[in-house]
Amino acid sequence: MSEPQSVKSSEAPTSVEDSNAPQRQGDVLKLQIFCKKFNNIGEKAKTEWFNSEVKSNVEYTLDAATGKARYVFVKFKSAADTAQFKNDIAELKFKGAELDIHDFYGGDKSKRTRKARCETEERAALRKKRRMENITLKEMREKAKYEKDKTLLEKSAPLFTYSYAEQLRLKEQFIMHAARNFTREVKAHCEKRQYPFPNWARVHKNKPGCTVHEIVGSPETNLEGYRNKCEFTIGYSDFQCSKPEVGFVRRVEGHELLIESGKALPHIPACMKAIEGELRKLVLENYDQVKPFSRHQKKGTWRQVMLRWSPSRDQMLMVVMCCEPYELATNIIKTWAESAANKSLPVPVSSVFMQTNNGVCDACDMKAEDLHHIYGDTRVMMDMLGLEFPLQPASFFQTNVVMCKKLYTMAVRLALTGSPDGDDLPKLEELDSAKMPAAVVDVCSGVGTITQVFASILGPKPDGKPRVYGLELVPDAVEDAKASARANKLDSSVRFIAGRAEETIEDVIKEACSDIQGGQKLTVIVDPPRYFDA
Repeated sequence: MSEPQSVKSSEAPTSVEDSNAPQRQGDVLKLQIFCKKFNNIGEKAKTEWFNSEVKSNVEYTLDAATGKARYVFVKFKSAADTAQFKNDIAELKFKGAELDIHDFYGGDKSKRTRKARCETEERAALRKKRRMENITLKEMREKAKYEKDKTLLEKSAPLFTYSYAEQLRLKEQFIMHAARNFTREVKAHCEKRQYPFPNWARVHKNKPGCTVHEIVGSPETNLEGYRNKCEFTIGYSDFQCSKPEVGFVRRVEGHELLIESGKALPHIPACMKAIEGELRKLVLENYDQVKPFSRHQKKGTWRQVMLRWSPSRDQMLMVVMCCEPYELATNIIKTWAESAANKSLPVPVSSVFMQTNNGVCDACDMKAEDLHHIYGDTRVMMDMLGLEFPLQPASFFQTNVVMCKKLYTMAVRLALTGSPDGDDLPKLEELDSAKMPAAVVDVCSGVGTITQVFASILGPKPDGKPRVYGLELVPDAVEDAKASARANKLDSSVRFIAGRAEETIEDVIKEACSDIQGGQKLTVIVDPPRYFDA
């Protein structure tokens, strides 16, 4: 290997034409070598690495670039030297990372030969393919922040551009990353508070100490149209606010949300797309009286519509968000809800609320004082694993009912039998009484879905006390949970408590474990995973 040095040819070119000949013929006299780990070292370190690791008899000049650039330049006297050098370092790696070698022409691109241009384009395409194969969900989200010309599908449902097998791989990778971070945070929290931390909070060889089961895929029949809740924005498709539209935000331009119809989105069910079309007609027909809200002009009425669908009962709840005053908008929506146009829909709207929002942002809490019921029932009824749950506008419920049933079944089986395998919920007589939990506590229980699934299997304790507890911060959700427990005849098996989990869990655990016997344990359900002081 020769030491990096600058070398000038001893024979001067005889003419200008001869001096320009190599470039005109497409000869490559310079390489640009990229490596993702070059950005962690400086110019001196890169030069020392080349001197010690590159084994080549070719004479070259190394320009390691200033600062911590991810590339270096290498210059040669002839195209033959360039080709030989590329072969010599083809298998070379820097700290385990591959080198990405590019022919560097510089100057006028027209001087490249067609063959050289094709080679460069092929390398670029291969590099992009490799990058997309190794992309993570986190990188995808970061990348999306800076991409303005994305389609609505790429923006609202980016994973649909991948095969389902690839979607599962990306999600599994994301879950493993989240599990590692979560267990690290638990460990750091315990060390800070001087608590003993459990073994599952230890990260070993970049793997979380807790068990992460294999990712569960959705049935093929449930890959599209699975959402039971959607939010449609009412706005404009142009910045001049001259073309009203109902759909989803395509992009933001000058504080204005530019809207595009969601009819091409695969995860939106057909019954909701039909309602989107009806809303578009209403907005256009009444445009002279009631206009959509403009974010940069700060005027208008229509803002957003939330739909919640009960697939098993064909019920649809609608919340229409408007700026005040919205008496005209209320009359328009109520008249439509009572008309044949609504009743002829695949799933007619059975409940309508109007919501006040005079703020700048569409995102706001559904407070009772801001909601006004104007049509139909006040709730929709959701069915889950043989139980029914009445939902009001602010109630939380899983958006994918099919997968929710599947995951709940696995979680319940894992908690009660030790194995997630099986298609049906276990029965009480099938359980080992010695291994059965003394009690189950569902932290952040919402409307009490999985809480009541446990209660339906375990029933009350022998002394009549509940065996299952649900802790929830939102009082309305607790009231809904209690109502559904009464409807499901489980009010003696489950108890719901309103309040912050940090403040209530200690008393609940004492009550739940007051009669614990032998090797019985307390089972705690936390969805999604989190930690808190208790």
